[in-house]
Amino acid sequence: MTKVFLSVSHKDIGFAERLYSDLWGRGIDVWLFTHQPPGNLITRQIDSELNGADFFCPICSEAYFSSAFCQEELAMARFLSNSAADARLKAIVPLVVGSCDLPLSLRARVWLDFRTDDYSHNFDQLVKAMEADLALEPRSIRTDIVSPTKDFLQSEILDFVHTEQIVDFEEEIDIFRRMLAPGGRPAILFVQAPSGMGKTWLLYRFLHVCHSKGLRTSYIDFRGGFFRHPQAVIDGIVSQVGVGWKGMSVYELRGALRRLSAIEEDKHVVFLFDTVEEAQEVEPWLVENVLAPIRDGRLQNLRLVAAGLRNLRLAHEEEWLGIVEQRYGLSFWQVEHIQHFAQANGLDIDQDKALLIHQGTRGFPQICAVFVRNLLQD
Repeated sequence: MTKVFLSVSHKDIGFAERLYSDLWGRGIDVWLFTHQPPGNLITRQIDSELNGADFFCPICSEAYFSSAFCQEELAMARFLSNSAADARLKAIVPLVVGSCDLPLSLRARVWLDFRTDDYSHNFDQLVKAMEADLALEPRSIRTDIVSPTKDFLQSEILDFVHTEQIVDFEEEIDIFRRMLAPGGRPAILFVQAPSGMGKTWLLYRFLHVCHSKGLRTSYIDFRGGFFRHPQAVIDGIVSQVGVGWKGMSVYELRGALRRLSAIEEDKHVVFLFDTVEEAQEVEPWLVENVLAPIRDGRLQNLRLVAAGLRNLRLAHEEEWLGIVEQRYGLSFWQVEHIQHFAQANGLDIDQDKALLIHQGTRGFPQICAVFVRNLLQD
């Protein structure tokens, strides 16, 4: 049976209750926090239900995006939907019920507007999507419920760009392949660049390389606050790399990685950390328990890439020489990159049009991508 997780704030519970009843009436298993037995530990139940859900439906309104609880659920759903592990979650389907500043990561998905559109029509669309693995009719991105410029440069735009459509990064890919060679160096790569330069795209390219080589890989995005505790980081790594168990200590994780190294001698394990400027609460722990063991040779099979607006802070930089390589800035797109990206999206644009896009965006990769995608909508 299809399982749906409804994520909602208390202020919109009336709509959620109606949807809950209607979905159950169509034979769909639905989880809603108001329908739990007294005494249940709600946080543990949320974690369990999210991991077992096929569809995550955030009921979007101003109240939803003001709720820390709802934002944690959304962050976890995004993690599961982007996980390198075989997560069950098939899709995030936003349901808009009130005026709100919808993030680009949700705007870029197929979403349903329950404010002014007919409830019955939208409900039927939702059910058909769940029955046909999200065969929703494509919709254009609406700008009337959001500020069109807010979050414009955020790397969340990656949510609607496939790996094969990402262009450039030749130098960084060469460094990464060198890291993955037997005894390769550096063991740790830092990528520091401004917003809109494609740091998350780069990590997805790295993830694609790892998958093509059959390497165990963990991608952790510190955006959204889901990984603000060391245990959450460990659990995220464990679920993706496929070693150990949820709740294990960092010492047990390091031991499992060392045992894995003895079994898979020729294969590295790779950690990809995104938006590390938002990892302040776990940064000292990461350096002490993950980076330092790599430096000291206690985790010889582990390779790590960290990307963000700044690098992780390392004391005594001389101790990291030969272990860490730092890349400051990523390349701006040139005209040929814009044409390549457009072609990868099924759109042929001539050099003059690509030049106009380049001049209007100054070559910022993600703004260029938005312009090309807008052309596709026309």
